[in-house]
Amino acid sequence: MLDKQAEQELVTAAQSGDENAIITLYDVYLPAIYRFLFAQTGNKEDAEDIAQDTLTEAFRSLKKFRGQARFKNWLYQIAKFKLADWWRAKYKQPIVPLEDFCPVATQPDMFFDEDHSVLDNMKQDQIQKILEDLPDNYKRVLEYRFLKNFSLKETAIHMNTTEGNIKVMQFRALKKAAQLFSPTL
Repeated sequence: MLDKQAEQELVTAAQSGDENAIITLYDVYLPAIYRFLFAQTGNKEDAEDIAQDTLTEAFRSLKKFRGQARFKNWLYQIAKFKLADWWRAKYKQPIVPLEDFCPVATQPDMFFDEDHSVLDNMKQDQIQKILEDLPDNYKRVLEYRFLKNFSLKETAIHMNTTEGNIKVMQFRALKKAAQLFSPTL
């Protein structure tokens, strides 16, 4: 590693376009950045790729470096951002619409069919008991969606969240309510 003075001189030279300074900074900091990233990923190839991306980004943005912190600290910060991007890409799960996973959970009319309603088969106190045992956000979703007959969008607006989140909460609320339901209540 370089001392603070030598590091600052090399950074200033690199910012002026000195290729030798850039190469020196690269050679000095690549091993440390790689070790840090390898410790985080546990994979040699991934650590090499992220380290290369880190240094490429750093040298591309070198003019933005103002020297308020040490250059190596700035590099590590870039490495952390690149690592976060890598983790997000690695663990990104495909989004499966709730309708595909559980079509019943997105069809409120099924529960309020005038010919054969689930509500017709349950006493009001049973419904109240189930609602009382649900977490508040689940209770609100069911009230908005089924008792007030709000759309997903209207429910999302009232609950200050997204429609996707409402679908998930509705599914979980119905699942929890089904677990709580007992014909002997």
